Amino acid sequence: MKIIPIHSKKLDYNVVIDDSLEKLIKTELKIETKCFLLIDSKVSRYTKYFIETIKDIYVCEIDGGESSKSIIKGEYIIQKLLELNFSKNDVLIAVGGGTIGDLGGYIASTYKRGMKLIHVPTTTLSAIDSSVGGKNALNFGSFKNVIGTIYPPCKVLIGLDVFSSLDERNFNNGLFEALKISVILNEELFNIFENGKQKEQLAFVIEQSILNKKSIVEIDEDNENIRDVLNFGHTFGHALESITNFSLLHGEAIANGMLLISKNQSYYETLYNIIKGMNCPLITDKNTLLSSLDYIKNDKKALDEKVKIVESKKIGTYKFSVLTIDELKGRLE
Repeated sequence: MKIIPIHSKKLDYNVVIDDSLEKLIKTELKIETKCFLLIDSKVSRYTKYFIETIKDIYVCEIDGGESSKSIIKGEYIIQKLLELNFSKNDVLIAVGGGTIGDLGGYIASTYKRGMKLIHVPTTTLSAIDSSVGGKNALNFGSFKNVIGTIYPPCKVLIGLDVFSSLDERNFNNGLFEALKISVILNEELFNIFENGKQKEQLAFVIEQSILNKKSIVEIDEDNENIRDVLNFGHTFGHALESITNFSLLHGEAIANGMLLISKNQSYYETLYNIIKGMNCPLITDKNTLLSSLDYIKNDKKALDEKVKIVESKKIGTYKFSVLTIDELKGRLE
């Protein structure tokens, strides 16, 4: 078992990693209050472990995916919480991928001005990225993550055994976020990807990704400056998610975004080969790429037709730049 403490000015919490999710549920969840279990239907097989462990529990099973991150779905769950008389001292446990974590996190942060939250990520994406750092969000129309808060969980439980059931595409989806971390912060981690050892060394990849993210969010939890480094690849990435109607998975979109922003860097060919070798769909249609600029104008990082982007001139390093939309357009040519 590995415990990674995360310091938050709002609430300190631990990320607990173990080979067995069942073991984590039965040893780490000592809950005496009411519990609202928000669980993705794809992983409903784990529901029994929560029921066996927690005395007073209500199960809400929903389908994950970007469509679940909506105001309508949020209203539905809040109505359930009210009907069942949940208080701010009770616990919401979000079990599933990043979309379930985002939805559950947003609801927990706003219901009666904040109830207790526990994340149980069941995808590599949610384990590596969204379950740590407190960010959560809802989509609005075709725009991604435009409604959200920053709200730390009480605990994050990561059972490595759950990832063995993921298909290759969803398994790699999260690893693209780890690859992102490696380009800007961790050359040793990048070398693992370059050597094709990321699946073989999954526990190390997840642990290093979380430790690197921890080093950033503990400095800038509210995303006022340095935390923007974690947006490497996201400027184009979020736009490509939207313009493809989310048929491109989040990690895949970020991988495309990294390539677009790194086109002129010395490591580009290596990065391209890693991403292509992980069977990432690559967006090359010029009209699609140009259309992404309209979404970027409405991105939460855009201000007065200018966008703050993250670049890496050398693996393991980063720098910030402010580009106009026209300058971003030049990256596509």
